[in-house]
Formats: sequence, C-alpha cells, structure tokens
Amino acid sequence: KKVQLPYRIIEASFSSMHTVLLVEKGLIYTMGRNIEGQLGAGHTNCVEQPILVDFIKHRTIVNCQCNDQGTIVTSQDNVITFWGTRNGIPEFGDCNFDESATALWRLQIS
Repeated sequence: KKVQLPYRIIEASFSSMHTVLLVEKGLIYTMGRNIEGQLGAGHTNCVEQPILVDFIKHRTIVNCQCNDQGTIVTSQDNVITFWGTRNGIPEFGDCNFDESATALWRLQIS
C-alpha cells in the first residue's frame, strides 16, 4: 500500500515488529506492532500507517535505529532518546527515565 508523507525519507530502520522513518526535516515517523510501546505513540496499539512521533518533534533527529522492542534516535544536539522496552529497561548505560511517554529514556552525550 502506497503511503504519502509530507517530507522525503532520508533514513529508515526496520525490525520484524515495526518500522522507523527519519524524514528530511529531522522528524520521526513510526508504524507497525507496538506491544512494547516501540512506536512512541503513547499507547500500545498497532498502527498500520506512519505516524509522527510527537514527543520528540521539538528536536532535530539525525539518526534512527530500532530492534523488535524499541526505537533509539540521536538528535542534532547529541541527545540519544530510547523508547519501548526490553524487560522494562533499555540495554545501555545510565539514563533518565521519563514516565510521561511510553518507556522513554534520554542520555545526553558530551
């Protein structure tokens, strides 16, 4: 099924559960299964069409990656943000947890 996005896709990451799209304005769109909150939609319902990840749109994203349970993005100001879960915690370093989003973790890179 053909999908129209408002901006050109510059990077994409795929897992067996979901897809993450980085578009030229530095915005992130996600779609697919969402059991672990890996779409960043604030819920765990499956999504068939790409949706804008609203809580991260204030940052300019420069890189995106995903695995089956989570999504990780890097912003232009060197903030790594992870959402989704793998047994409740991300599998990297010390991070700050923000309960306002679905399992959102942020790590500032110096």
